[in-house]
Amino acid sequence: MMAKLAVEFEDFDIDDAESQISFAVENLGNSNKAKVKQALDVLLYCLRGNYSVDPVRDNWRTISSACYRVLKGQKDELCEKSCYILGILCYYVEEEGFYTELVETLENHLREEQSHHKTVGKFDAWSHMGCIVIGIACCIFDEDTISERISFLWTTAISASNRHSGIKAAACINSVTLAATGLNNRQAKKLLNQPKFLEQCVKFLSDEYAAVNTECGILLAVLLTKARKTVADAEDEVVSFEEVMGEEQVDVGEVDFDDLPRTSKIQKILQISASQNEKSRSKADNVEVKKTIRRINTVFEEGEYDNIPDINFSPNLKRCEMLKLRSWEDECFYNCMKMFFKGGTQHHLRFNEIVRDFYSLGEPRIADSISDDEDECGSGRPLTKQQMKERKLEAHHDNKTNIKNDRKNQRGKKHDQMSYYDE
Repeated sequence: MMAKLAVEFEDFDIDDAESQISFAVENLGNSNKAKVKQALDVLLYCLRGNYSVDPVRDNWRTISSACYRVLKGQKDELCEKSCYILGILCYYVEEEGFYTELVETLENHLREEQSHHKTVGKFDAWSHMGCIVIGIACCIFDEDTISERISFLWTTAISASNRHSGIKAAACINSVTLAATGLNNRQAKKLLNQPKFLEQCVKFLSDEYAAVNTECGILLAVLLTKARKTVADAEDEVVSFEEVMGEEQVDVGEVDFDDLPRTSKIQKILQISASQNEKSRSKADNVEVKKTIRRINTVFEEGEYDNIPDINFSPNLKRCEMLKLRSWEDECFYNCMKMFFKGGTQHHLRFNEIVRDFYSLGEPRIADSISDDEDECGSGRPLTKQQMKERKLEAHHDNKTNIKNDRKNQRGKKHDQMSYYDE
């Protein structure tokens, strides 16, 4: 796509991010939907594969306004691309005005979407993305109105679940988890103690859609980890879920499920889900769900986060730079990053200020993070998959050519030697 644009437009520079952003900004206001889609694709390519801070921060108002206009058009494909761009802008822009307008606009659109979809299982294809954008924006920017955002997202999740819109319900719960990373320990406990909050969690954990189960389990793990720290004896031993919530501990095997306290119900569902296969799911889905639920159970039973292996995001094999995820909050933020940036995730871990600040990675190690391939390029930009493939093919071809030449030279030497002895 980028190569075709470079041929078609003289001002479009395939190696210059600022040129690409300028081209996209000019075409976002076009009345032609094909042109708008092209501009959105260019923006996504540029924002994911580069970290061009200045051009984005200079034009964020134009970009976000164009995305809001697209959302008004209610065209699913374009709206989804706009939500991706708005989500990525959260990792670039540090203006408070951006967050305020973003939340207000998206919440209005999502309320409207809720009202005109009354059919079971029906929702706009882009709406779950809008919920996640609110969640990550709240995680990065918000300190004062977190409770309001959580209340909106939780209500939306309940409504989506009641209409069997599992994808949207799971996205909303995931967004609540992202927003909850900004809660302090007492606020987390207060959320757990809200009327009917745990009762609704029991329903989510029993939902037919697997992602709703796992996302609700992760949310509870995040809130319980924080709430445990409000208990005086938390440093000496693992404080049970029942003790945190002030409920009586009972023998689960001797009491009917309906008569169990809320905390015991939740833990029993999680224990069963960690080993039980659902016929409605594929084999791969069952394996993934059980694996995630077992990791969640580690928080309930042992009070610890079940670590995943450290992630090396340096392209230079001689000098690794590792990302260590220390909690479910860290992991949720990382998964959200992967969803927005896709193949550009490693690049943004290396250079993005907001991402590096969240993980306390310090200043970018620019000299260490340049790979041998990037040194040969001279541009310092990461190679695309196609470029890397072409490099490998060229190297393979050169290698085969060298082998053929070596064999030819060896045969020639052998022939010369035989001719010499024959004489």
